[in-house]
Amino acid sequence: MKKLSKILLTFAVLAGVVLLALPTQTVAAQRDVPPVEEAFVRLEEMYADMFERYEHAGERIDNTDDVVERLEQRIEDLTEMGEDPAELQAILDTFLANMDAVQAVYDDLGELFDEHAGFDADGEVTDDSLAVYTLRQIADGLLDLHQLSEDARFELRWDLMEHRYSRRGEG
Repeated sequence: MKKLSKILLTFAVLAGVVLLALPTQTVAAQRDVPPVEEAFVRLEEMYADMFERYEHAGERIDNTDDVVERLEQRIEDLTEMGEDPAELQAILDTFLANMDAVQAVYDDLGELFDEHAGFDADGEVTDDSLAVYTLRQIADGLLDLHQLSEDARFELRWDLMEHRYSRRGEG
């Protein structure tokens, strides 16, 4: 009897393992290429996202006017106090030159969005290969824009820090 129960127990365990290994639902392989509609929707979402980033970058460029006004006001104050504002003026000129480069890249991106090759006026895909090419150009432009604007801001902060440090001991 003992031997028979061991055999039945072993058989039950093996049957359980086999049943657990069998799939209970049908399985289908994933397609290599997503349906055209899904690909178009993704391209349209990417286009809309990149356009939002472009608009946000434009707002950040507009906000630099406050920084320029503050620097110009400080230069005027130094002139009225009879001090030499040449160093601050050089910092401001460098920042404005850097922001001109940023503005040029921003304008180039604006032309890409105005052309919207591969997309219609509503941002819907008309030609998928052209849309992908346009999105790649826009992405590269956004990266350049971001890097240039961050470099300009960093250089301004660094120059102002050096200016403050060099004037630390003065009156």
